[in-house]
Amino acid sequence: VDDEPSLIGCVGMLLSSNGYEVLTAEDGMVATQMLEVHSDIAFVLTDTQMPNMDGIALVRWMKENRPHIPVVITTGNPVTADKAIRCGAAGFIPKPFSPEEIIGIIQRFVPVPVGAGG
Repeated sequence: VDDEPSLIGCVGMLLSSNGYEVLTAEDGMVATQMLEVHSDIAFVLTDTQMPNMDGIALVRWMKENRPHIPVVITTGNPVTADKAIRCGAAGFIPKPFSPEEIIGIIQRFVPVPVGAGG
């Protein structure tokens, strides 16, 4: 979940090439709508600063409505990261991040699919 299309595209391609099925949303509000429709979502990676519904609000919504799905935030602000953790985020990735960091944290929560490359 991010409002930067180029970042969504890069992370989406990275995850797809490692065997993950990827859904994207441009803000937290769109993400909550997707979470209502798709019962098979296993993990959420979200930015914190977005229009309509930011990442902290999304973490709170998920804690209340989808507590079984881990959500990890990306942020360049340690105070925001701490706030997200206190609100229920399973972790955070500091910005800027590397492809290895993204794959590493996702693999902690969602194993690589069988037969996937990477």
